[in-house]
Amino acid sequence: MWTTESPRSLHVSQLAHAGGMGMNIGWEDCGPASILRYLREAGKVDPTGNIPTQLSDMAFRVRGTPDSAANLPVDNNALSAALSSYGIASHYTVNYAEAADKAWSVIFVNAFQLTPPQYAQNWPWLGADTGTGDHYILWLPQWQGNTNWFNDPLAFSNGQEDCQYDAACIQAAFRWALILPDTGHGEDAAPLPTPPQSPPTPERRMVSEPCTLKPNPSHEGAGVTRSGLEVQIPAHAQLIDTGVRNSGWAYVQYTDLHGWAPANLIVPVA
Repeated sequence: MWTTESPRSLHVSQLAHAGGMGMNIGWEDCGPASILRYLREAGKVDPTGNIPTQLSDMAFRVRGTPDSAANLPVDNNALSAALSSYGIASHYTVNYAEAADKAWSVIFVNAFQLTPPQYAQNWPWLGADTGTGDHYILWLPQWQGNTNWFNDPLAFSNGQEDCQYDAACIQAAFRWALILPDTGHGEDAAPLPTPPQSPPTPERRMVSEPCTLKPNPSHEGAGVTRSGLEVQIPAHAQLIDTGVRNSGWAYVQYTDLHGWAPANLIVPVA
C-alpha cells in the first residue's frame, strides 16, 4: 500500500516506446518495461527520466542486443539477471498466493484472460495467431483502497495508464512471478485478494441470436475486426464461454478470436 507517498513514476508503456501501435520497436518489451517501472519506483533509475530512452536501454540490458523489431521473448532468468545488475534480488515462484501477498511482483500471464481488457484481444502484439497471450505485467502495491493495480505495458484503451484487473481473472491468467522487494517509498505488502474458490471453467456453448464480437464489454464502439470487417457471430454458432462476466457481458472465444458477447445470448448447446 502506498501509505505515505503516491506512485513516483509515470506508467511505463512499451507502446510509448514504439511510437504507437503500428511500429515494432518495443516488440516483446513487456518484461523490460515491467522491471523498468519497478526500478523507477525504487529510485534505481531516474523516475523522471525519458521512458522510451530508458526502455531501449533496459531492453539492451536484458537481451544483450539492441532493441529492434526482431526482439525475441525474454524469460525469468534474463529479467532476474537485469534486476541483479541494479542490486535487486528477485524470487521466482509459481505460487499465485505468494505473488498476491507481496507489494511488488512481475507476473507472467495469459493476456487473453485479463478483464476488463485494456486492448483489443486480437492484437498481433499478443500473439493472437497462437492463442497463448504470453505477457508480463507489474503488480503494483495497494493504492486508493484497491489491491489490483497493474502496470500493463500494453494498456491502451485507458490512455496508457496504470489499470485495475479483476482478482478472479488474475488468478486464472497467472503462470509464474518474480517477487520483488519493497522499495522503501511508502508501500506495505498488499493484503491477499479474495478470489473465488476456483477460476471459472470454460465450456462450449452457443449464441441464441446473432451478435457482434466486441473488444470491450459494451455496445459502444466497433466490434473485433478481421481483415477490416467486424466479426459477426451467427445464431446458434458455437463458442467457448470462459465463465468471465462483466456488466452483463460474457468473455468468449469464437473461432480463434477472443472478445465479449451479451451474456443473455449465451446458452447451452442444443
